[in-house]
Amino acid sequence: REPDRHADLPNWNFNVSHEGHFVALASEPVLLCGVDVAAPGQVRSKNRTLQEQFDTMSSYFTVSEWSAIRSHGPDETAMECCFRKHWSLKEAFTKARGDGIAFELHRCEFSLHNAAHAPPSPSLTTDATAIESASLKVEGVSKKHWRFDVQSLPDNHWISVSRGPPTEAIDALGGFRRTFAREMLMPDEIEIQLARPEVRFEFKQIIDLLPRDRREAYLAAAS
Repeated sequence: REPDRHADLPNWNFNVSHEGHFVALASEPVLLCGVDVAAPGQVRSKNRTLQEQFDTMSSYFTVSEWSAIRSHGPDETAMECCFRKHWSLKEAFTKARGDGIAFELHRCEFSLHNAAHAPPSPSLTTDATAIESASLKVEGVSKKHWRFDVQSLPDNHWISVSRGPPTEAIDALGGFRRTFAREMLMPDEIEIQLARPEVRFEFKQIIDLLPRDRREAYLAAAS
């Protein structure tokens, strides 16, 4: 049967990503959402230089994106960091839509914009974390009804979150879209949702997610 819906959560959906030291969960009450974590060192190989690795992935990025990545040279760490931001954005977009690897990544082109400063997360650090916004073109056409945010995580990880219209969901079997109570949104409604401030991630350790009666056993096993 159709799930009961709260008026403020007509299209509630969520997305999960894991890489490196983090598992991330993002949810959205009205729009589609996608999330992707990018860990350091995933691009590099012991037997290949960074440039050789880039060459094997050249078809996934546009000329403009490669120009942005290589503009950080000759600092390889900075180039890899920019690469991971772009890759994470592409993953977050296709995951929000639902087509994943079926979407040819060279079709989408991201541009990163100046970073703003988010309020500090009390569970993580006393310092503000930089959040960068990004804009997207698909085959040269701007996707104005999408919002993209990229922010840093500890240990040189990056995380991207994408949000967009429910009508752009790719759902071959129709099961996902049937859960939407309000799939069709007016342009001004979409803009209102996109204008909502990005909520900071809440950081949890594994032990925080366990029932209290299981925590002692977990600590004993971990030690």
